[in-house]
Amino acid sequence: MNGRRNDQVEIARLTNVRAPVQVDFCGKRIELKEFIKILRIGDRVRVLCDDGVLVAEKISQTQFKLIHAQMMPKSVH
Repeated sequence: MNGRRNDQVEIARLTNVRAPVQVDFCGKRIELKEFIKILRIGDRVRVLCDDGVLVAEKISQTQFKLIHAQMMPKSVH
């Protein structure tokens, strides 16, 4: 065993970026800045955006490395 957590956390769609962004983490709502502090180096996050999906890995206390980005086609309303 390598000691890595296998927990997956998905961040809900970000719609109002002017207000502090909050995420659900272990049943609690916390600000994205606090969530990032909780992550360990090597942890990955998946962010669902209006126009796609990003997957990033925490590589230092202050940086993330983009692992995957996928643009979604515009939805039909």
